[in-house]
Amino acid sequence: MKPPIPAGPLLALLLLLPAQPAGAQPKAGAADQETVLSTYHVRQGKEKAFEEVLERTWGVYRQLDAVLPAPHIVARSVDEQGRADYREIFTWRSADIPDHAPKEIRAAWAEMRALCEPRGGDGAIAFVELDIIRSS
Repeated sequence: MKPPIPAGPLLALLLLLPAQPAGAQPKAGAADQETVLSTYHVRQGKEKAFEEVLERTWGVYRQLDAVLPAPHIVARSVDEQGRADYREIFTWRSADIPDHAPKEIRAAWAEMRALCEPRGGDGAIAFVELDIIRSS
């Protein structure tokens, strides 16, 4: 097994990725888009199930046209006790979508929550809004 990549440098690298594919024109309402970093503290032994749910959830987001196709980054780290944390970066087409999520998205979130646990004083799942300040 490869040693985990430290989260700090990984996140710094991820923030340098373009918010949209090269050459893409921003859609109308781009100012309302919301880029998020989601952290999932996955229960030990549930990693494979979580990865399957995460993949299905991305499919739901795309089917509903709720997110931009890129960037979409999923990274995994493992702590000293062997517990996995997953981090996902993506952009909602509108900041209103997660606040007023359709039932299909809420159902996917419930599946993810069932596979996660609070850890280190944090909730099972945490979301942080990001402002992309530079992309190359």
